[in-house]
Amino acid sequence: MKYKKLHDFIASRQNTPFKWGENDCCFFACDAVLAMTGVDHSVNFRGKYDDEKSALRVVKKAGGIRAIASVALGAEIKPQMAQRGDVVLLEIPKPTLGICTGSVVVAPGENGINFISLDQATCAWRVN
Repeated sequence: MKYKKLHDFIASRQNTPFKWGENDCCFFACDAVLAMTGVDHSVNFRGKYDDEKSALRVVKKAGGIRAIASVALGAEIKPQMAQRGDVVLLEIPKPTLGICTGSVVVAPGENGINFISLDQATCAWRVN
C-alpha cells in the first residue's frame, strides 16, 4: 500500500514545476512522506518562505537541509542502503532532497520531476 501511494504521488507531480515553498525539494520530500505515512514533517515550514532567499534563510536557521531531515526522520543511513520510499540527499550542485525509487531518485525540477541516479546521493533516511 505504501508503494502504491508513493507511485500515485509521483504520478501526480510528474509535470508540476519547481516552486519555492510549494514544490521545492523539501516540500516534495515531505509531501511524499505524507502520502506514504500520513505524517507531515513540514508543518513548521509551510508558509514560511516563497522564494530562494527566504528559503535559504529558513533552512540556515534550522541548521541546514541535512539537519532538518535528521530531526524529522532520525539517523542517516548510507545512500546505498536506501530503499524505495526513503528520503535521499543529493548535491546537484546544491543540497537537494529527493525520494528513492530503487536505483533512481526523483526530485522536483524546473518542468516537472527529475530522475537522478542513486549513485549521486550523499546520505539517506529510512521512511517507515
